Amino acid sequence: MEQLAKSFIQELEQKQHVFQLLQNRNLTVHFHSETEHLYLRIDGGRADITSQMECEMEIHGPKATMTHLFQRKIKLRQMMKEQPIQIRGPFRSILLLETILYLGKN
Repeated sequence: MEQLAKSFIQELEQKQHVFQLLQNRNLTVHFHSETEHLYLRIDGGRADITSQMECEMEIHGPKATMTHLFQRKIKLRQMMKEQPIQIRGPFRSILLLETILYLGKN
């Protein structure tokens, strides 16, 4: 999952129009599957993987579902309806993450 997240961040960094939208936004998300934990922080127009910290959003599900999420094969809210995934956090944060994933898509 970490390698997929790093690839996602690299792709996102190449899309300056996305980072312009994120200049004044902060979001920290804890992704975890049965065996892995990952903390993704978006802060001041930058995205990185960080160590354990307090998060405003948490996504839990099978590793295959997390893979689909980072590969952006399915939208986040669609995934909430169709996949065995749990998402906790403010709806505004869910929409922001879905937007970032969608705009970061190749």
